[in-house]
Formats: sequence, C-alpha cells, structure tokens
Amino acid sequence: MKIGKLQDIYLTFKGINHSRKIAKIENFTEEEIEKYQVSKIKSLLIKASREISFYKNLFWEINFDPYKFDNLDELKRIPILDKDTIRNNYSALISGLRSKNSIQLSTSGTSGERLTVYTSPSQWMIEQAAIWRQWTMAGYRFRDKMAIIRSYSPKKEEPLYKKDYLRNWLYISPYHLDEANSKVFLNLLKHWKPKFIRGYPSSIFLLSRYAEKFNIRLNSLRAIFTASEKLTKDHRQQIENSFGVKVFDHYGQAEITVMIHEWDDHSGLRNLNYYGYPEFIPTENNNIYKLIATNLHNDVMPLIRYDTGDLVEISNESKNSKKPNIKEIYGRSDDFLSHHNGYDMPSVNFYTYFSNIKEVKRFQFIETKSDLELRIQIDDDVDKSSLKNFINDEMLLRFGKKVKIKITNQFIQNHDGKLSAVVKI
Repeated sequence: MKIGKLQDIYLTFKGINHSRKIAKIENFTEEEIEKYQVSKIKSLLIKASREISFYKNLFWEINFDPYKFDNLDELKRIPILDKDTIRNNYSALISGLRSKNSIQLSTSGTSGERLTVYTSPSQWMIEQAAIWRQWTMAGYRFRDKMAIIRSYSPKKEEPLYKKDYLRNWLYISPYHLDEANSKVFLNLLKHWKPKFIRGYPSSIFLLSRYAEKFNIRLNSLRAIFTASEKLTKDHRQQIENSFGVKVFDHYGQAEITVMIHEWDDHSGLRNLNYYGYPEFIPTENNNIYKLIATNLHNDVMPLIRYDTGDLVEISNESKNSKKPNIKEIYGRSDDFLSHHNGYDMPSVNFYTYFSNIKEVKRFQFIETKSDLELRIQIDDDVDKSSLKNFINDEMLLRFGKKVKIKITNQFIQNHDGKLSAVVKI
C-alpha cells in the first residue's frame, strides 16, 4: 500500500527517536562500519535465500552460500541487478512473507518507465531518521516553518499553495513558477517567514532569480534543502547568493538503496553507511564511477547490487576510504544526448552552457528516435527571435544537426513536479 499521512507521521516520530542511534554509527571507525555492514547484508542475504524465489534460484545457480558471507568483497559474486531484470522478475523479487504491511514507492518515471518497489515500515522509519539527521544539522526542529516546493500538484480549481498545519509546512506548486505567480509566492513567504525551504534545485533556482528581480529578501531563512535533481555549482551559487543561506543537498531514490547527504561542513557529500552499501565501479573517466547499491534494511523487496544508473565523482584523496568524499553526483547515466555522429554527450555540459545565458531560466531536451527538441523558458523582456537564433546556431555546432527550439513555460514534469534535463520518449 502507499504510505498514508498518519502512518508517515507516526514513522517520522519513530525515526526522530532512532536518529539518536544512527548518530553514534556515524562516528564508527572504518573497521566498525564494515563489521556493521557485513552483519546487515548477511542477514538480508539469508532472508532473501529463504523467502524470495529470484534470489533462491540465483544463489543456487552461482553456488553462493549466504550463511558463509563474511566479507563485503564476496558481494561481487552476485550479478548486478538492473531495471530490466527487476521488471522481468517482478513478483519473484518480493517476499510474500513480509509484503502484507509493506509500503509502496514508485520512481518518478519522467522517461516513461515507472518502477514500483516495496519496503517495510521499519525501513521507512530509518528513511525518516536519516533525513531528520541532515535537517537537524541545519538547525531544524519539529514544526519549524518550512516551504516545500515539490510534491504538490494542484488540481483544477485548487489553490497553488496549501498548508500542512501539523508539520507547519507550506506547499507551493512547482508547476506554476511563472513570473506573476513567483512574485505572489515570494511575497507570501516574506510575510509567513519560513526558516527553511525544501524543493527541487531547478524550482528553487527559478524562485531565486525572481527574488533578485523583484528585490524580495527572505531574511527569516536559515538553510535550504535540495533533492531529486542535479544541483549544479552555478545553481547552488545563485540560490545561496540570492537567499543568503547555505544549501544542503541530498541524494536518494524511490528504490531506497543508498542515501547520500551534504553535511554541515559543506565539503562534499557522504554516503550514509548505516542506510546502504555503495559500490563504485570505475568508468572511462578519471574519478567518475557508476553507483551500484544495496540497501541494508529492506527485507520486503531487497535490491542487491542494484544499478542506480547514476554516476558519482569521488575526490582523489578519499577514493579508497570507507567514507569517500563525493564531490558531485551527475545524475542518471542515461541522461545523455546523441550527437549526429553517434556519440553521447552528458547533459551536465548543457547545465554549464545555459548557466552562462542569464536570459534562460530553465531548459529541457526531449529526445525521440528521430528528433531532438529543446524547450527553454526565458525572461519576458528578452528579444525572443535573436536569442532563439543564437541558441540555434550553438546547438547546430554542438550536435551536428538541427535541434527544434521551443520557447515555452510548458515542460514535462513527473507527478511530483520534478523536472529532468533530458527526457527520452
């Protein structure tokens, strides 16, 4: 079942209490971390071999005995699990013994391929504890005012913002961040005085641009929390300069395999070792790794050695550490665009390009088998024709082919309002 509001709040309170326990784990030595992870993964592997037909058959085929598991390197004997394998073996990956009271979660599906997974209430409690830990680093306390620019999609006739009175949160629609609405939202926030903002980087970035344009300052803010999209260096700088507070970035997925946080020293991102076990598979690019992940607690639908599809950059001095410093997360490895000559170009290149064109508020590439469309949202007072011609020449140079350019406020967003830079149809 999907998690309900009351269950979510109940598990959040349990997570708050549990956060005291995980605070101690954060200070473990590397040896203690490995011992903890081996213990959790061994328990997960044994349950999977008993209760889940996919793993029962797989372990038999590869002659893998989970009872003898005592070293993290042994996990590499298990094949990497990708999304196609999950879809083709879906029911065989779920524990019938534990699925009755499980919680249903779905990936965003912006590319048209949704994936639903199941987890236990105890894992969701750990999820909330992990998020709570990051928020408290920024000074958050329960019922502090927080503006949420995500997870709200108003239906026709519904208001563009709504209040969660129990949590003292104000939800703002990320679908309606045009100039007029953004001015209303900013003045509302100025009057309401939130201490924190949480949302998609692209939405908060857009709001920060309007805050500067209208000279509206939110002096009550203490920190901003971003998640679910790539936070570029330029977007971070714009948001922090405009709102005058630090950004705390967060990485996680609906598949709940690993969670990676920016801590209060803002020196990079770190994996939460009590939550999931990451493996970093080298790529052709120096210090760039594929992220393979195993959750330590989800015994309902364990995704063991799951290919997240994401790429991470690890600082050179910490690549061999159990606590690596992750400099940047590049997002999905399939967020690549095809050049006319057939090679791939990462979408991060275009974040950099458009960050230097101040008239462009946000962009999105929509790629089909035969066409490539670029949608851009621009300032109202810009010469549309000349800007469009300028970008068109640049895209022709970069792609070696004509790109259809559309100036619009309409973008493909998922049900929560998340915007991906690349959508493949």
